[in-house]
Amino acid sequence: MEKIIKVGIGVLLIKNNQILLGHRVKDGVDTGGIYEPDTWCLPGGKQEYHETIFEGAIREVKEETNLNIS
Repeated sequence: MEKIIKVGIGVLLIKNNQILLGHRVKDGVDTGGIYEPDTWCLPGGKQEYHETIFEGAIREVKEETNLNIS
């Protein structure tokens, strides 16, 4: 059986000496990664095969927070 290695991306967003965190809901469903319900985390997710780490970070932040970063 062939194993596939995936890259996880976490993005540290700092503004005015504050860090943006997301809250994972208590009854959330694991989408194939590590999921700990009712915890706080950085915005992020899995890097897609065709994208750079920077492109993945930009995409994940947009998906999870609706913020545009560069």
